[in-house]
Amino acid sequence: MSELASMLFGEKSFIMSDYAKNLISSVYTFANMGSSIFVGRGAHLILPRDRVLAVRIICSNEYRSLRLADILDVEETEAEKLLHQIDHEQRAFFKKVFGKKDASPYEFDLVINSDFIAEPSGAAEVIACAFKEKFSAELEGKPFVNRN
Repeated sequence: MSELASMLFGEKSFIMSDYAKNLISSVYTFANMGSSIFVGRGAHLILPRDRVLAVRIICSNEYRSLRLADILDVEETEAEKLLHQIDHEQRAFFKKVFGKKDASPYEFDLVINSDFIAEPSGAAEVIACAFKEKFSAELEGKPFVNRN
């Protein structure tokens, strides 16, 4: 609750809309139900930083365009236009909800470039290893210790 209060009134303040309120409520609800995986929408900025393994997967625009064109069965130029629109909407969302222009790499525990780690199983192994490292005490049944 103190983390939520700091977001509302402190250094992490952001403009609240009905969507943002529902997003925060949903993230907290799912997180309180047990271990959860959130994909996108800044869940790593909502939950307490020491309770989240924040992972960002990136790749070149060329790889993104080729992959999206293949998935949607469209020309690469159409995929590039769609990615440009998606990126613009994502930046607008993060600016409106979190007051952030860009996602700093320091917000994440791990950044994986899928141009070089292309096999999903390889990325999953790296993420699982990072999870075990960050939460090893809890996994062994020991009380959580804040390292900060």
